[in-house]
Amino acid sequence: MSLLEKQQVFSKLLARFITDLHLRGYEVTFGEVYRPPEMAEIYASQGRGIKNSLHTIKLAADLNIFYQGKFLTTKKELEIPGKLWKSYTTSIAQTCWGGDFQKEDANHYSVFHNGIK
Repeated sequence: MSLLEKQQVFSKLLARFITDLHLRGYEVTFGEVYRPPEMAEIYASQGRGIKNSLHTIKLAADLNIFYQGKFLTTKKELEIPGKLWKSYTTSIAQTCWGGDFQKEDANHYSVFHNGIK
């Protein structure tokens, strides 16, 4: 599958995810979706990300998720959305949630690509 095709799959999954969250009573705004490679390098040097971030190739999104007006930020608070996102894994795309990362990033949603989550 080409990168463009994977980006298209990711976009469709993200649209479905946001819609499904709204149906469950959550509200969503965008955090960081695209990250220029230069910014990824800066974040990596600060320990806030990795140089080869999936954001740089449009396969990751940081979403601001709210429930009953509260901005959710922790793994515990985002466990339901995280499980929902992971449930979209198919033979075409493996969905990954930052709440499962060694360095927790619970507002991060991506698809696995070339060994990166």
